[in-house]
Amino acid sequence: MTHTRSRTAVTRAVRLAAESGDVRPLAAFYAPDATLDGFLPGERVHVQRRPQVMRALAALWDRPARLVHWSELPVSDGSVITVERQADSAASSRQRHLIHLRGSTIGRPVVLSERSQMSSPPRSK
Repeated sequence: MTHTRSRTAVTRAVRLAAESGDVRPLAAFYAPDATLDGFLPGERVHVQRRPQVMRALAALWDRPARLVHWSELPVSDGSVITVERQADSAASSRQRHLIHLRGSTIGRPVVLSERSQMSSPPRSK
């Protein structure tokens, strides 16, 4: 039961961060020795320790955005979250977050960039 409550709290916090563009409240959920691996357009990110993980997440979600897609899939040791965000008139970005929980903290998340399911915004002529 505790694991389910932890997973629910984490996914709720991730959703709020995705919408608000403020990842600071997520820090409470990350283990001090967390390691983040990210496979993003044009770069691979590998950071260790909570402060560096938070900086990497802040770079991904640097402003409020409308969620155009959100899905959660509970797995035995965490969740798989797929989120597509659209900030202002920018093109949307879609990511899959593999959240591995160690007890009630996130230990080794993986962020995968995915192809947007939204059409690109019209270009001005």
